[in-house]
Amino acid sequence: MSFARASVTNRTLGALAGIALSGVALAGCVTGERPRLVVDDSLPVIESTPSNEVAGILLDSPTMAQFTVTYSITTKFGGQQTIGKVVYDASLGTASIIGQERFVFTAEGKTATCSLITDDCQAGILDYRVSDRMMTARFFRDSTLKRIEQDSKIAVGEIVKSTAEVYGSNEVCTEIPMVDLTGTTRTTIYCALEGLSVVSRIETADVLVEVTGIAPTADPSAFDTGTT
Repeated sequence: MSFARASVTNRTLGALAGIALSGVALAGCVTGERPRLVVDDSLPVIESTPSNEVAGILLDSPTMAQFTVTYSITTKFGGQQTIGKVVYDASLGTASIIGQERFVFTAEGKTATCSLITDDCQAGILDYRVSDRMMTARFFRDSTLKRIEQDSKIAVGEIVKSTAEVYGSNEVCTEIPMVDLTGTTRTTIYCALEGLSVVSRIETADVLVEVTGIAPTADPSAFDTGTT
């Protein structure tokens, strides 16, 4: 199966909808195929080229075998500040950390939610534990893809692409003009890091997520599910 990156100039993500994606951070085949981060069974259909490009980066395969991305998360309703992380290892899987909760998606397909306070782990992904922060365990990719799709459909003006360098990595952003509940036009921003295939910035009415550091390592303990 080919997981070649979607070309934003020649096809939209809708063309990828027929690709069968399964598993979590699947190990590559003997042909050298690189593993992917967590994916949903369905892929969004996005008409906007800038939004499509950011989504294409998120759907791409990481070029690094290991990395850890650290985030600052601000929940705008109440101003709650939280530290987040995404830890990736091509052979072990992907883990996301939001505050005191660690969410694990192993390469074998197991999932778990673990408390950093008690070290207790439960099978499955329990998003409600971070819902007060307006976040989900898959914020680094899948849930952001859905947000990009939804916002791009109701944009009230031209969607603009911007780029920057963030901690040595290339960042590509889509800036989407929206009308909020008060009738005010504002811009939502979603950015992704090339080569890492994770979110680097989310700026919406409810949350601000920003990268604060990138390291080329992954702590193996991040993938512990509490079972043998």
